[in-house]
Amino acid sequence: MRVVVTGATSFLGLALIREILATREDAEVIAVLRPGSPKAAEVWECGPRERIQICETDMSETDLLVGILEEYPDEENFVDGDHGFVAQRFDENGKPYKIRVSYDLDRDLDSKPVADVWFHFAWEGAGSENRKDAELMKKNVENSINALYTAGKLGCYRFVFAGSQAEYGLAAGDEDGQNVYCIEGSDEMFIPGDPISEYGKAKLEFGEKAFALCKQWREELQEILQEERREELRGGLRKDLQQELQGGLREELPDEFQEMLRKDLREGLLKELQEGRWEGLSAEMQEELWEELQEEPPGMEYIHARIFSVYGVGDHETSLVKNCIEAFRRDLQLELGECGQAWNYLYVTDCAKALAALAFRHDGKPMEGVYDVAGGETKPLREFILDIQRLCGGKGKPMWGMRQPNAEGETDMAPDISKITGRTGWKPQVTFEAGIKKMLRSTT
Repeated sequence: MRVVVTGATSFLGLALIREILATREDAEVIAVLRPGSPKAAEVWECGPRERIQICETDMSETDLLVGILEEYPDEENFVDGDHGFVAQRFDENGKPYKIRVSYDLDRDLDSKPVADVWFHFAWEGAGSENRKDAELMKKNVENSINALYTAGKLGCYRFVFAGSQAEYGLAAGDEDGQNVYCIEGSDEMFIPGDPISEYGKAKLEFGEKAFALCKQWREELQEILQEERREELRGGLRKDLQQELQGGLREELPDEFQEMLRKDLREGLLKELQEGRWEGLSAEMQEELWEELQEEPPGMEYIHARIFSVYGVGDHETSLVKNCIEAFRRDLQLELGECGQAWNYLYVTDCAKALAALAFRHDGKPMEGVYDVAGGETKPLREFILDIQRLCGGKGKPMWGMRQPNAEGETDMAPDISKITGRTGWKPQVTFEAGIKKMLRSTT
């Protein structure tokens, strides 16, 4: 199994790679990084190096991945060109080497899939100020669409996208005034939101486009497969009919009547079969055809994981949790907003397990859809901060109301994880307190 992970050096990307390599012995990870990424070394530490491949490329050129992933051609067969990307691997002596690759994208691929699952985490401008940059977010959407096409060319059966709580924004309220989130049993494939920031709007826009494209591709592919199977069944009927006619059907009839019968059979039944009319197939054959086509829906499923606030060891230096720990441990004051909004935290390893569960679940039922990926506890953000202060020995002091809201505003969170739990059995295992203790131990 080959798994592609873009944004592989991100906080969540590294956690996911560790999870995949630790739990799936048959998996090989293709880690896609920015050219010259200073964090490439961290990817090699995620698991056995022989099961990791690093590909350095700009996200606008992910289609070039097709060249290197198609059966891993020998190094001498790679063509150096003006456009391409660098692939890095380890040789038999454990020494790293790099190769530059270009590829003729017009060449037809073999029908055999060259990758199985694509996790898409690459997204520029996650900081608060960058989230307001409409042009940067537009570029992210374009690059992500390019990645979606590449995943389709590689034969991936699932594309897992790291969406965001920011997509909900000021979501439409139900009769109780609560936000409408992703709930089990919803008939809607894509749950809309009312995002505030350009970041949330862009994530939502890509999700809507990705769902539409994957649906279109599946319908087109299924139509092709249906026609191929119908042609196979029609071919069998033609052969049987020809044998019956040549074998002297209705031998008791005069020759001229036999010829008329043959003509009627040829021009009638065979005409129906050639035109692809289902009436030309027996009920048993029609049922067999539909069962075959419905067993495993062809094409690529799109999974949109709306991820809530992730924290843990290795968190960004600028994250709220990390800032609180640093300030309170040093007995410092920390300027904050009012922090009265409902909030939810999910430990990073739990998040990685959730995404893996969505990607690798196989129970004969479609997995496509929007899933809230969140922790098991929602409460005012201020209470989470006070929990951190308590676990830091009660030191430091939060200064409420001293900072303006970020790009998302002070919107309440109300995640519902019943859908992902119902479909995969996944549940968060690490409590917020346990997660903060892990972080405190890692920085001592």
